Amino acid sequence: MMTENRKHPRTDGKHQARRVFLSYGSEDTHLARQLAETLRKNGIETWWDEWEIRSGDSIRHKIDEGIKTCTHFLVLLTPQSIDRPWVTTEMDAGFVHQLAGKCKFIPVRYELPIAMLPLTLKGVKSPEIKSGTDIGDLISDIYELSKKPALGEPPAAVRQAQEIETGYPPAVQAVAKLLVEKSKHGRASDPSSTIREIAAAVGSSLEDAEDAVYDLEEHGFLRKISKFLGKKPSGYRVSTMPSLFVEFDRYFMGWNAEDDAIQIATDMVNDKKFTTNPEKIVKQYGWSPRRLNPALKYLVDEEAIHNTYKHGIHPLVISCVRETSHSAIRRFLQEHRL
Repeated sequence: MMTENRKHPRTDGKHQARRVFLSYGSEDTHLARQLAETLRKNGIETWWDEWEIRSGDSIRHKIDEGIKTCTHFLVLLTPQSIDRPWVTTEMDAGFVHQLAGKCKFIPVRYELPIAMLPLTLKGVKSPEIKSGTDIGDLISDIYELSKKPALGEPPAAVRQAQEIETGYPPAVQAVAKLLVEKSKHGRASDPSSTIREIAAAVGSSLEDAEDAVYDLEEHGFLRKISKFLGKKPSGYRVSTMPSLFVEFDRYFMGWNAEDDAIQIATDMVNDKKFTTNPEKIVKQYGWSPRRLNPALKYLVDEEAIHNTYKHGIHPLVISCVRETSHSAIRRFLQEHRL
């Protein structure tokens, strides 16, 4: 019998009713009866000769009618029935009906190895049953019930990639997001994590995390340090580069380093008294050092301001916001306002 979680669909018009024609040898009558009764108990209309052929009926006419109206032709094959002429004749009719697209032909084996099947049946999946009552898999196949497990949630990295399109592979995006959100000030080596910590935090395999770090390193967003710690070949640490925040803050932090850099450059051009002190810029804009540093890094990379990096643990990376030439800021604005 079917288990509760494999109930058959309704046949109220939303699903085609299943109608089985059951072919078998007389030696297997008891098994065929069990099989037919179990099919009916699970909502499958079943043609079985002892139910359908009454005294005075034309046997051939009744069989033809049963095959003609079936959606599934089941033949019960056992060592006793495999070579019976009448079973062979009915199988021929079932094959013809299937070739016309009218039914599905299912050979059901009982104590019959596949090697004993005729060549025409060896290419057809033939389920094996142990009894006429324990046929849950066969019933599921007749109803075309999927045996696939329920579709679960994709990995966190994939879900994030679906929510935010950065153009980078999901694993790369997940690692970048982790490090960007973990950074306190957007400086180099802020943060620094082991590759195993990164893999655990993003919920990926160590191999996927290593591949993602490799891609980010190729783009200049990360660097690997202390590649071999102890005896573990995958024990290296990953250290961030400032360009990581320039690239990824726009996706995960709510601001855009390029837009912030343009705002700073615009105020430098329009306000002759604009401060060159980063600490005062932070207060003037109401930003945090975490937001200002990527914007200043962007201006340095564009050669609009001098590279005056501060060393040590100071939250601000640049000591003075001073343009590299008299027209550097104007050229920068011209290029970025097109």
